[in-house]
Amino acid sequence: MDEPGSETAGPDLGSLYSRGFEPVTRTDWFLLTLAALDTLMLLARDVYGAFLPKLVDQGIVAVDIFLVVIFAIDFLTEMSRANNKVAYARNHWYELVGLVPVAQWSFRAFRLVRALRMYVVTHFPPEVYEDRSWHAALVRGVIGHYKGVLLEEITDPIVMQSINVIEGPLTRARFAATVGDSLQERRENIHAVVDRALTETRGVGPLLSTRAGRRVVREVTAEVLDQVILTLRSDELNEVIAASIEDIMEELRERVREKEYRMAGGSLLRPVAR
Repeated sequence: MDEPGSETAGPDLGSLYSRGFEPVTRTDWFLLTLAALDTLMLLARDVYGAFLPKLVDQGIVAVDIFLVVIFAIDFLTEMSRANNKVAYARNHWYELVGLVPVAQWSFRAFRLVRALRMYVVTHFPPEVYEDRSWHAALVRGVIGHYKGVLLEEITDPIVMQSINVIEGPLTRARFAATVGDSLQERRENIHAVVDRALTETRGVGPLLSTRAGRRVVREVTAEVLDQVILTLRSDELNEVIAASIEDIMEELRERVREKEYRMAGGSLLRPVAR
């Protein structure tokens, strides 16, 4: 078997083996190829077994047994390098399943999990997941990278439904008319504010010192206020505001559909950038 280079193995190779983070070597690729071929061979035997000559069937079983011996030797050799043998067996469980002495492709297919472990070792630095297995690194890495997408898939329908729910009340609310009603209720407060402002204005203050002047100011203020309230209560203005609210709601829906707020995505199983 290949000896992993010290520059990639890290300071504690036995710990890396125990956790399933041992470096990927040419042997891994070779054994992965054998596992794939063995699985395909047994799958073909299972599908076309009724048409295969007995000698061919026996030959396939013999090749499978030979490969089981090779994988068993590799497993025991690699396990001897681990600090914790039980942890090594737990983190390489797929190898144990693949060693079951039954010529069935369903058992041998578990060996292909080796490819997933090789991916994790290559793309997920073990020092980031100190004291954790490669399984934990895979789960945390995938969740960390795709949590934004997962949340969006959950929140998108909620956002769209919320827009639909609030759109009706907002368009029927007649906000401008409500403002007009509020002005009507506070007419005397508005008159007081206008009087105070004019009193403090140079050149106009003396006008309010006379009864006629105060009457003129009050009548003008009342007339302006009546026109403002009338405009705010008009159906035309409130329909314009309702149409504007509908446009805003549709713009919000479009933003949700276009996913403008989404984080940048990535390819499947790509680790989180650090």
